[in-house]
Amino acid sequence: MLARYYFDLDDGQTIIRDEDGVIADNFAQAVEQARRAVEEMRASGELPETTDGWFLIIRDEDGDELKRVQL
Repeated sequence: MLARYYFDLDDGQTIIRDEDGVIADNFAQAVEQARRAVEEMRASGELPETTDGWFLIIRDEDGDELKRVQL
C-alpha cells in the first residue's frame, strides 16, 4: 500500500523539515530512499561529510516519528 514518508534532519538545535516527502510501497522502501537521499546530499555538498550529532528522522503521513537514525 502506497504511503507518504518525510525525512527531516535534526542536529539537536535545528530541525530541517521535509515538506514534500516521498511515496513508497512500504517502510523498508522509504528507509532505502532516505539512505540514498543522504548519500546524494553528501555528494552534492548539501550535507557535510562529518555529521556528528545529526539525525535523520523518518515520519509518516500523520507526522509520527517512525525511525531516528544517527548520521
